[in-house]
Amino acid sequence: MWPSRIPSTAHTPTPPIPTSPAIPDPPAESGSWDQDDDGWEQEKFTPLPSHSPSHTPSRTPSPFALDDHFNENIQFFDPGDKFYRHYHPKLTAQPCNEHGEFLENGAPPPAQVDDSQSWFPYENQLQFKTAEFLYSKCQMSASKIDTLLDLWASSLYPHGAWPPFVNHHHLYDIIDSTKFGSDIKWQCLLATYTGDVPTVDLPQWMSQKFDIWYHDPCLVTHLILGNTSLAGEINLHPFQEYSTDNQERHYKDFMSGEWAWEQADVIVEDQCTHGSAFILIILGSDKTTMSVATGNNEYYPLYMSIGNV
Repeated sequence: MWPSRIPSTAHTPTPPIPTSPAIPDPPAESGSWDQDDDGWEQEKFTPLPSHSPSHTPSRTPSPFALDDHFNENIQFFDPGDKFYRHYHPKLTAQPCNEHGEFLENGAPPPAQVDDSQSWFPYENQLQFKTAEFLYSKCQMSASKIDTLLDLWASSLYPHGAWPPFVNHHHLYDIIDSTKFGSDIKWQCLLATYTGDVPTVDLPQWMSQKFDIWYHDPCLVTHLILGNTSLAGEINLHPFQEYSTDNQERHYKDFMSGEWAWEQADVIVEDQCTHGSAFILIILGSDKTTMSVATGNNEYYPLYMSIGNV
């Protein structure tokens, strides 16, 4: 969660109430538990009286609504508006620029450079395809690459042209300069045990130094959030989901749970965080043994993702 200040805004009058299905108050936190057909947990409450399609009763403002902005934190979804969500009123994931400065309401997001058609650092598609064929698909040795490129150069010499690469050194240099994702570099740190040690029979690991290789977690998080293939699959702020038919509360994604909502309440005690997104880091680890050219060394990879997807 990256805090940022909210620019001051003028007080606006209450907008007109839209003609969507009536929103009942969120039920009290009591009731029995059940599961739906998909296995998701649901909390069952006493159903509210059904409403006639020809009559829309007056709405009671949600306790989560901000000031006089009536139900601005409630959104219907699913065909037929059968479900609705109360979104957290303070951690609202307001759009901002790359400096964390909030955009004006309705302003388009900053333009992104589309480099999907760029072959950089390769000069063109032919050079990229040649590198892919020689290095990845054929896994050709350096000496054979040089022989092939010499023959290729001889055939092109009468035409005043050159092959995509001069030799295998040229090929490898271009491959090494290829960016992957946002080109997050590997970093290394040394770790040693610094706790109490026994006076006799000292375990070997207590005196050893260990290499820890890692990617910058902040850059990895930015890379995940910037992945366009996840657009529409990321929840940036906590919500509480209910059915409009019987007021069942649904728990499915991580951000729909009580923990995320309660943590958001703690975070927004600092007013500088209002309008920010709530990004959760989830870590997992498990021992694995590498048997190829490592002497059966044991490794403990630490995997990272975000709880918003």
